[in-house]
Amino acid sequence: MDNITVDLGPNAGEDLLGEEAILIGAQGSGSERILAEEVAKRLETINYEVTCGLTPRVPRSYHRDGKAV
Repeated sequence: MDNITVDLGPNAGEDLLGEEAILIGAQGSGSERILAEEVAKRLETINYEVTCGLTPRVPRSYHRDGKAV
């Protein structure tokens, strides 16, 4: 199942529709990031299970030094 539900809080509105969402990794050149290991810890599992759950049907975008490769 390629489905995810994210709670953006009570003040999230239509203005977020279509905005980019980072599930694993970092956005732009900012210092904030989330690793598969952190997601796995929250789910009480291992990082390999998290990454294997992202099936080939999920679009991917690979970046290095802020540029798409």
